[in-house]
Amino acid sequence: MNHENFHDSFEHALFHAKHFAVTWAKKKNYWSPLYAAEHFLNRAKIDGVFGIEGLSPQQTRIDDRSMEYLNTGNTYSLTLVCEDDKLEVTTWGDWYEQAEMDYCEENDVIRCGYCGEFTDCPDGIDWHEIECDSCGHFVDGSGPY
Repeated sequence: MNHENFHDSFEHALFHAKHFAVTWAKKKNYWSPLYAAEHFLNRAKIDGVFGIEGLSPQQTRIDDRSMEYLNTGNTYSLTLVCEDDKLEVTTWGDWYEQAEMDYCEENDVIRCGYCGEFTDCPDGIDWHEIECDSCGHFVDGSGPY
């Protein structure tokens, strides 16, 4: 497919950009397949991509998980997300929520709705009754009584 003449929905364009990026990144030795995807979308004159951004482990506070994504203007706008050189068509907000859920399940913790820190989540206790180890509030964000 000649990507200079590509005219389709944005979602379809992202899937084509993903395919292009995977093959092109290997051929041209791009250090990130997102650069190849961004190149594809720019050449196809697809509007709505505002560069490449990312979330580091320091920003997510979720172990060592990080990712990069094509900025499409909104947390829940469809985009290409790259984690460990694997591309996925999703939103970066959905990626973050899934990463946080995975982390909580793997480590038996829950994020406090008041301070944002993780705290232990014992079995058999309703999450509304769990006190945060960091701030002392209940993890649902309500104050201690």
